[in-house]
Amino acid sequence: MQEGLVRYAAAGRPQFLEREGSTPVVVRDRSKASPTLRDPDMLPPSEIEVAIRQVVKRNVAIRAEECAVEVARMFGLKSTSANLRRRLESHAQEMVAGRSLIERDGALRLPGDGGGRGGRERWRHVATGLTRRMSAAEFARLTDTYGDRLFAR
Repeated sequence: MQEGLVRYAAAGRPQFLEREGSTPVVVRDRSKASPTLRDPDMLPPSEIEVAIRQVVKRNVAIRAEECAVEVARMFGLKSTSANLRRRLESHAQEMVAGRSLIERDGALRLPGDGGGRGGRERWRHVATGLTRRMSAAEFARLTDTYGDRLFAR
């Protein structure tokens, strides 16, 4: 093996190796994989991070417990065991500590997430069907005040 072609995926987790300069990380569905590959300890940290970012981006803001359930579904896992939930929530907290996520009002969010077009994104009012452009911060304020079923993308 040539030096520099392989690196540890994350400090403290030497069982996961990645090729340097490899293709972007893709979250793989493990619903048809062997039980060994569905074990929470066999989920690569890089895939967990990508899955968490995708879930948070899709939801704008989400509690860590709900995020863990959605991430488990992305991996094709039908149930979220206590071990899996701890692992995913712990990884989300590591991302908060590393500033790749922020936690505000008990919800995980992407830092500086303002959507496109000058930080504003189009949202549809669920009851009336009318659309409106607003920032992610304005959306978060409205959902904190009126609940999370008022607007949809």
